[in-house]
Amino acid sequence: CVIAAAASLWILQDWQGRRLHAVMGNVAATASRYLEQVLLQYRDGKRDDLPWRIARRDMHNADAALSVALGNMLREPPRVRPNLDAGFRFLALSNTLLGHLSALGAHREQLPALAQDQAALAAGQYIHQALAGIAGALANRQALPAAQVDERAMAQALEEDSSTLDERLGLIHTQLALVLRLLPRLRQAA
Repeated sequence: CVIAAAASLWILQDWQGRRLHAVMGNVAATASRYLEQVLLQYRDGKRDDLPWRIARRDMHNADAALSVALGNMLREPPRVRPNLDAGFRFLALSNTLLGHLSALGAHREQLPALAQDQAALAAGQYIHQALAGIAGALANRQALPAAQVDERAMAQALEEDSSTLDERLGLIHTQLALVLRLLPRLRQAA
């Protein structure tokens, strides 16, 4: 029994703290795919098809996996969990991100006006790419990519436009603006 315990502690270690970057990267990657599916539903119409359900389930599962990994890290020695605080900040932000994406997904239905809304399309594409960039950097343990545009200005423009648009398009603008405002904090926690 002592030999098995020693082997698991020193030879066959599987510390969650060493894999936290990969789990966080998976959350960002699945959020990117979920956003893509949500925006496709607004373009093509509401469908509960397999890609939609998989993207939604994967996002919820990735968020839950991050929570489980952080819970397991609490039982690990302090020397192998130096990123615990950042992990909890990232978890809180990923829960917020999931809430914004779920709000978008709950109201999805075909919205032809979105095809002419360049601000919303550009914001959606930018968020998708930014989340994919964060995911790639975390998965490969590389430096996080800097913001390619002024995210605050883009969010401000979306929020200003949302008051003059119809209710459904205004909701999309508001949720995309909230996600844009969340991106800098996600990068900082990552």
